[in-house]
Amino acid sequence: PAIRLSRVDLHATLKERTRGGTVRDQFRSLLVVAQVAAALMLMTGAGLLIRSLHQLSLVDLGFAPDHLLTLRVTPLPAKYDEKVDAQIRLGDDILRNLEGLPGLVSAAISTNIPLQGTPRYYYLVEGGPLYTVATAPTMDYFAVTPAYFETMRIPLIAGRAFRNTDNRNAPQVVVVNETFVKLHFPDGRALGRRMQIGLGEPPEWREIVGVAKDVKNDGLDRRVRAQVYAPYFHSPSIIGNQATTFTVVVRSVNQPESLAGAVRQRILAADRAQPVWQVQSMEENIAQTLSQQRFTLFLMAVFAGVAFLLAIIGLSGVVSYTVAQRTREIGIRLAVGAQPGRVLWMVLRHALLLVLAGIFAGIVGALLVTVRLESMLYNTSPRDALTFAAISLVFLLTAAVSGWIPARRAASIDPAITLRNE
Repeated sequence: PAIRLSRVDLHATLKERTRGGTVRDQFRSLLVVAQVAAALMLMTGAGLLIRSLHQLSLVDLGFAPDHLLTLRVTPLPAKYDEKVDAQIRLGDDILRNLEGLPGLVSAAISTNIPLQGTPRYYYLVEGGPLYTVATAPTMDYFAVTPAYFETMRIPLIAGRAFRNTDNRNAPQVVVVNETFVKLHFPDGRALGRRMQIGLGEPPEWREIVGVAKDVKNDGLDRRVRAQVYAPYFHSPSIIGNQATTFTVVVRSVNQPESLAGAVRQRILAADRAQPVWQVQSMEENIAQTLSQQRFTLFLMAVFAGVAFLLAIIGLSGVVSYTVAQRTREIGIRLAVGAQPGRVLWMVLRHALLLVLAGIFAGIVGALLVTVRLESMLYNTSPRDALTFAAISLVFLLTAAVSGWIPARRAASIDPAITLRNE
């Protein structure tokens, strides 16, 4: 504006004035269109991320995360390495100490739990093809106590869970998940079949005694791999006889955090030398897996909100400026009999046309840009029609509201006063 005013052509200005100020500032309108387009692109991205997070919240985890408390325990290597009986006794003592704790429904031990990372191991299925290390399939491994499936509320599709008798004196057994069965037993008959963990010779076959529901393990948006559960009281560690970190899982009646102190004390009562750490609810674990998506959504929502606010301020400013420039014209229209409603629509239409142009440009830009978000979306298309339509409708309604005030002011102009001033 300053540059334009420094180069004023007096003759052209007076001529424009005599025409009633009907020459519109195309550059100013173009800026508003660009603001609307940029804001729509950002808001569409934020909308797609919101849709994606909503889809993630509907994912079937395979277990019930509510009222679950998890505590990590790391047995001291100097005290428990190469001492399998001592490792088993520690786990058994912890579970016995937790029995009868007020507010506790059930408790179990697992070497790993969902969404906290699980080591993968090679495996073979009896009667299946032979593999090398380069070609062998891998699975998620869990060594769990008998109450694990009950505590986590992981449904058993077939067979049975582990029993207290599945100890070091009993044959080796395992429970596998649905994906394992689909990969190796298309007929669905997995019970009684055998598999081997690792590629050792001679093979140590383990009988499949149960099939559990698939559990989301690596992330809510990741596919489920083959999963194998072994009885903790038979072999707490899969790597030689090394003592490994395990997790105590507790299901409570009320909020799990209320039991954290009491559970920790009873774990330490089994052996006070063992570190107890990462005490948190399962719902906190799930929230941590979504932290990256939430942070990205937060940043995009902030930028989208600022862009939206600037677009609306720019739109309202342009409409108000247009009304001020056309005051004489509007006064003449009203003086010769124009209805206030037609004047109101004339001004409001200008605002809506600017927004429609911005929406069109924004949709084209969003279709090109949101494809880059595809890797961050879960079960949501980067061209989701519902999101595009909802954001466009928000802009149209906001444009109508922001343009209504200056339009009403234009429709209420007193032609006598306006002409007298002119």
